[in-house]
Amino acid sequence: MWPTLPPGMSKTPYGWPTSAPAFYDFSLFAIEDAECRCAFFKETGKSLDEIANATQLERLIDEATGHTNTVISAFLDWLVVNHWGEDLG
Repeated sequence: MWPTLPPGMSKTPYGWPTSAPAFYDFSLFAIEDAECRCAFFKETGKSLDEIANATQLERLIDEATGHTNTVISAFLDWLVVNHWGEDLG
């Protein structure tokens, strides 16, 4: 068991999806893919672009309130279910 779980991985059966290194690489690809970000926004109403385009002050506020982790966690959960094929149960 890994000592610290990354955002979005707390709901999977063992904390990590099957083949964690492959999922990590896939998530790095997906977060940069415009079509994937657009599909995530359409399904959840959450936008990764608002985090990426935030001013320094907005980033500090998002970090202090946990907003950034919430959106990234939701994105990783969405990837696990919609593209990785695991159930978060």
